[in-house]
Amino acid sequence: MLLVLPALRDSFLVLSPQRMNLPVAMLALLLGVSTVLLALHARRYVARALLLAGLGSLALAGTAEEFEETPPVRANRLVYYKDMPTWDAYWLKPAGPLDAWERRLFANLSRPHYFVNVFGWERPEQWYAWAPRTGLEFPFIRILRNGKAPDRHADFTLVSKNRAPEIRLEVIGARALRTTMNGRVLTDKEAKTLKIVVYGMEDELLHFRIDVLGDPIFGVRVEEIVPGLPEHLLPPRPVDAAPLIPLSGTSVSADTLWFY
Repeated sequence: MLLVLPALRDSFLVLSPQRMNLPVAMLALLLGVSTVLLALHARRYVARALLLAGLGSLALAGTAEEFEETPPVRANRLVYYKDMPTWDAYWLKPAGPLDAWERRLFANLSRPHYFVNVFGWERPEQWYAWAPRTGLEFPFIRILRNGKAPDRHADFTLVSKNRAPEIRLEVIGARALRTTMNGRVLTDKEAKTLKIVVYGMEDELLHFRIDVLGDPIFGVRVEEIVPGLPEHLLPPRPVDAAPLIPLSGTSVSADTLWFY
């Protein structure tokens, strides 16, 4: 009996979409299982308790309109992109509608565009704006060897000063024949395209060797992926703005190595 009122309150606040059906259902259940108790000598006390429980459920149902729903949160699709070849950093967002805060951030554009200076024509149109370069460190890369034909290969080391949980590499302009990381073979067959994704290495020293077909000029694109954004570089969001899922934005530190 003592647990009835707390249960009614919790069902009202949490489980009942209409704020009424569960309290009433619990009251009906309570009346059903209390029939035997009503036949006892203490039935008058039981009846009083049931009456109070019923009044409590009706009071909760009566305040349903006063309850305010929590605004739904949404994912933040904003990207902080720090690019070594252009020695700059940018805010990026896929094409789509902007809220008032985002319109101020991308005030330099009236609509999405191809960001040719950074991505060429490969990526779709997007929103972009310049950002401070202090959000991330650039990938720390050392080229050890630029092997010539007939043993054409790229040999380099990579350390993520950002302790990135995800690192992506992509070979540009060549067919990879064999790829190793820290002496471990990753691929040993000819591949028209090659993309490598490494997880959980943080600031470990990674030694890559990529053997390619022929004697091409080719590149290796390196991207360090870090969840979340450098919030201290962003203007504050309005208090009444829709809340965002924490760490749903993405930060990327990128470099492109060219082997001639």
